[in-house]
Amino acid sequence: MTSASPLLLEGGAAEILDSAPTPRGPDRAPASSPGFALDIALDEVLARRDRAVVRVWRPEERAVVLGVASRAADELFLDLCRSDRLAVLRRSTGGGAVLVTPEVACFSCVMPHASHPKAKQISGAYALVFRGLARALGMLGLDVDFERPGDVALSGRKIVGLAQARRRRATLVHGVVPVDLDNELIERYVAHPPKEPPYRSGRRHADFVTSLARKTGSSGEDLMSRTLSVLAAGLCDGDTAAIGADELDGILAEARSLVDERYGRDEWTYRL
Repeated sequence: MTSASPLLLEGGAAEILDSAPTPRGPDRAPASSPGFALDIALDEVLARRDRAVVRVWRPEERAVVLGVASRAADELFLDLCRSDRLAVLRRSTGGGAVLVTPEVACFSCVMPHASHPKAKQISGAYALVFRGLARALGMLGLDVDFERPGDVALSGRKIVGLAQARRRRATLVHGVVPVDLDNELIERYVAHPPKEPPYRSGRRHADFVTSLARKTGSSGEDLMSRTLSVLAAGLCDGDTAAIGADELDGILAEARSLVDERYGRDEWTYRL
C-alpha cells in the first residue's frame, strides 16, 4: 500500500485511547464488550476520511466477530459463547465470523480512492493489501498465495482472512493473522461456514487454518512482536506520517460514539 505516506497507528483502540494526551474517563466502551468493539468502530471512522491509514495491533481479550451480513445462529455456537462469557460483536465489513484473541495480530488498511483508484474494486483492494502482506510475511521467511475470494494461504492452509467495505471516499480492508492461535478454540466457538472457498474442500477449522508459530517454529512474545513489526513495515512499504493530537482526539471521540450507537449494542450484533 503506497502512494502518499500513510498514517501508521500501532496498538489497539483502547491502548491508543489510554495513551492519548487528553485525559479520558473510564467509559471508553460498554462494559458488555471488550475493547475490540472500539477497534471495529475506529476502523469505520478511519474509513470515512480521505487519508491512507495502516493500523496494526494485538487484541487484549477474546471475542468472536461476525461479518456485516452474517447470521449469528448459522456461524457461531452461541450457547458456548454465552456460557464462556465470550463477547459477540459484528463488524462493518463482509466475510464470515472470526475469533480474535491475544494470540492473533490484527491489521487494517484504509485506501482513499483518490490515491488508490484500484481500491474502488473488490479485487483491486485485495490485490493492494495482499502485496503488502506478501512483503510482510516474506520477512518471516514465508511464501504466501492469494486464494479467492479473500484468503491468504500457506501451502494450501489459510493464514489470513481478508474482509473489506467500500465507503464513498475510501475502501477499508482488514484481517487477522493467527500468530500462535489454538485451532481448537476456533472449533469450539465458530461453526463451519455456510459458504467456503473451493480450496477449503470441506476441511474443518483445525485442518484448514494454520498459524505463524506452526510455520516458523517460533512462538511467544518474540514472534508476536516480530509479526506486528513486519506487518507495519510490509503494509506501509516506506515512509509513514504521524497523526496530530487534535485529529486523534476527534477520531477517538467518533469511535466511542459509534460503540455507543452501534457496535456495542445487541440490536446491531444480533440484527440477523
